[in-house]
Amino acid sequence: MRKPRILQIVKRHAIISYAGFLLLLSLPLHAQKYLWPTNASKHLSSSFCEYRPGHYHSAIDIKTWNREGYPIYAVEKGRIVRIRVSPFGYGKVLYLLLSDGRTAVYAHLQKFNKKLEQAVQRMQIKQERYSIQWYPRNWPVKKGEVLGYTGQTGIGVPHLHFEIRDEKGRPLQPLTFYPEYQDDVKPTLQSLLVIPQNTASSVNNSYRPQAFSMHKKKNGKYILKQTIRARGTFGLAIRGFDRSNDVSNKLAFYRLKLFINDSLHFAMRYDTLDFALTNQVDVDIHYPTRRTSGKRYNKLYIDSFNTLPFYGESPGNGLIRITDKPFHFRIEVSDYRGNTSIVLGKIETDDSAFIPALKLINISDSSAYLQLRLPKDIKEMRFSTQNDSGIWQPVRFFDLLGRSSEESGENMLIKVRLNSPVDRVLRLDTDNAQKETFYAVLSENYRPKINMELSYQEKYILARFQPFMGESLRNVRIFSGRLDTLLTPLVHNRIAEVALCPRWFESDTLRIQLLNN
Repeated sequence: MRKPRILQIVKRHAIISYAGFLLLLSLPLHAQKYLWPTNASKHLSSSFCEYRPGHYHSAIDIKTWNREGYPIYAVEKGRIVRIRVSPFGYGKVLYLLLSDGRTAVYAHLQKFNKKLEQAVQRMQIKQERYSIQWYPRNWPVKKGEVLGYTGQTGIGVPHLHFEIRDEKGRPLQPLTFYPEYQDDVKPTLQSLLVIPQNTASSVNNSYRPQAFSMHKKKNGKYILKQTIRARGTFGLAIRGFDRSNDVSNKLAFYRLKLFINDSLHFAMRYDTLDFALTNQVDVDIHYPTRRTSGKRYNKLYIDSFNTLPFYGESPGNGLIRITDKPFHFRIEVSDYRGNTSIVLGKIETDDSAFIPALKLINISDSSAYLQLRLPKDIKEMRFSTQNDSGIWQPVRFFDLLGRSSEESGENMLIKVRLNSPVDRVLRLDTDNAQKETFYAVLSENYRPKINMELSYQEKYILARFQPFMGESLRNVRIFSGRLDTLLTPLVHNRIAEVALCPRWFESDTLRIQLLNN
């Protein structure tokens, strides 16, 4: 007996919802298989939604081995609806409207097939210009028909830029239509970025985003080398790349997932793109880090102003609020064929963190008495002093007068024999995972010049003061108009930091005053 039509529709939508394809209703349940667009290779030099300055890459780039002249084929029957020739951008490009309503785009071509090339040349002669745009009214083609030949017109080295667009002109993930595409290589991961989200948040005693290196284990698993200690609200971002079989080109990830204590916390994947939103490409990564270092980190959270279409599977915005209990996280990074690399890590609250410190207690008989709080992984301590010459001189003798242990660190009382009565500053260099440096000012009359650096951190402005020596800086006063507030700086590795609200800069002048004892 034939099922009622309404029951078929309800069941079909139930399948779609269960599969998680809520953003892909324009795609069929079983994507149609197309003919591969060229015989140059079945290898990629660029993938869908790769980062480009100011926009996403809307296609896959197929390798042509730095050569031109490979034939391109109609991937399905249809008709040619647009041809454009330009010395810029796509160069020579062809748009093929397929019988199912989608459009295939072939760009950077060397030339079109004989009939098309003749028609294009006639139009160029008639218009007396090289750059033309042509919309053929009736130019049908069969599946497998040669449409032109690969090249390098426009920009870039020889390759085939190949797109599939839906009925509304939105680019789709082309590999959806090519189940035969082979790839057995897992993504390579490089580092994790932990990003404070407001002026009340910090990571490892700093308002700056902190990068953490990883150690690769077997079967695509990575372990963080350090424990993350955080306060407030923060987000994670991952840096790395993908590769495919037999080629060295670096490709983009396809899917990212974040789990907190084994519960899905964030998810995204590159299945479709909207040209109207492609300028949000710098929202998808941590832009301040890319701008200052050139390194790109893909965010594992969604900013409030992010309207990109990649997050249909995500249960929330991915931001993490630290509590009084530590938790474990797992990041899964996958390519389109499901090859997955995994990052495992732990995040602890900053309240229980052991913050290293050096404090000068007294100077007597040409010796400095110091109180130290250091991590347990210290392998070596090296002291040195500096006088007005500006040259650091190693300290030859120091004594350990007292020592006590905590769960995560050591407390020490150290006597350091100074090199000269005119020494101005003492420095301690430690040999451990952080390789931290500590300073103590030995002369009350010594006032080092302090430089201030302002940097944009998306949701706040970071002010950093260096060199910071000793514990003389207690507060930072911020005042402008009706604003007058005191901030307690975070101090780490000779640098003091305060996080400033962007609205404080609305006045003509913002004054910053450093207050000592």
